[in-house]
Amino acid sequence: MTLAQLDSKWPSKEIGVNIRYVQDVEAGKKQITSIETLRKLASLLDIPLWKFGLSEYDPFNENTVLSHAFIDIGGLYELIENVWYIRLNMPSDITEKKITSLSNLFDNLIKENSRLLGNSDFLVLYTQVKRLQEVAYTEKHNYEMSLKCSLDMLDLAKQSGDIVSDA
Repeated sequence: MTLAQLDSKWPSKEIGVNIRYVQDVEAGKKQITSIETLRKLASLLDIPLWKFGLSEYDPFNENTVLSHAFIDIGGLYELIENVWYIRLNMPSDITEKKITSLSNLFDNLIKENSRLLGNSDFLVLYTQVKRLQEVAYTEKHNYEMSLKCSLDMLDLAKQSGDIVSDA
């Protein structure tokens, strides 16, 4: 992204951001003090919040490490989205392998850290994985497994508290 592009997308235009300001921030001459602006910039630039020191994850605090699962939610989202595209464009045997691999990934993440089941963002993604499985089973006319996945989806959606997933 060029400085001009970043200038035009800067999250706090009300302060009159110009290219020179962006250059000064980049050079360390000016600092951004608004946490809201930092969060929006992190999102805009696809930078994990922990790199800005804006997440609860602290690798040096044992209590934080034990109580917060550190996973790349954005990366998992992209992986799920890619499997949906694979499903639309590839033969069913390849799609099944990718869905099984994705499902195994989520099962292993939970096995390694059951606290993920308390993370609403993770649960929303896990709901999407179950939806992928449900669609694949329906396409194969395996309605028993399709129903099981549907019930799992509903349960995960309710746990996540996400209205869209629940719908």
